Amino acid sequence: MSLGICQTQTLISLLFIHMETTFCTIDLNAAELQYIGDHLTPEECRRLLAAAHYKVYLEPNALDQAERKVSKDISCIELLHHWNSQPGEGKGETHELLEHRLRQMGKYDLADWLGKTVFHELAVDLNRSLEHGLEDFSTESSKKEDEMETGPSLAPVIENSDPTEWSPLDTLLYAVMIGLILTILTLCCKLCYSAICRFKKKKEN
Repeated sequence: MSLGICQTQTLISLLFIHMETTFCTIDLNAAELQYIGDHLTPEECRRLLAAAHYKVYLEPNALDQAERKVSKDISCIELLHHWNSQPGEGKGETHELLEHRLRQMGKYDLADWLGKTVFHELAVDLNRSLEHGLEDFSTESSKKEDEMETGPSLAPVIENSDPTEWSPLDTLLYAVMIGLILTILTLCCKLCYSAICRFKKKKEN
């Protein structure tokens, strides 16, 4: 039964990995870490943190040596928060790592509490996400129904264009007009020249 719960918790945890950027463990919060710290002696806390640094399933053989390396001058909650947020330690992990190490230490009640609490919070978060999704879907459906009842908007679409903008067609027409003016001027000059020439010839005769 507990294996099934753990598998379900893992699946939900994997969903949350893709939903947001991981800045610490995936499914642990400060209140849960505080509760764990309040229910462990300093020696138990250091042993838990030393064991949590290992990724192997069984309790590490060198656990005693690792435990001696954990500072005695730092409070349990500070050690938990440090582990929770550091790459290569708790960052990106799930609560199952601490739960498993707590069971190995014989802290079964605390391990059970942690698993049930995280699972409950994940279920609440998932239910809240589904409710928000349904609300968004309902709002979108209402908008579509309103559009179907009122029909599409018949308001004219006014394009923001500059009336003084020079288009290629304007350039072509301008060139044709210049060409016609030059042609007319040329013909006028030729006519004037021909008239002058005829007038000189008549005068000479």
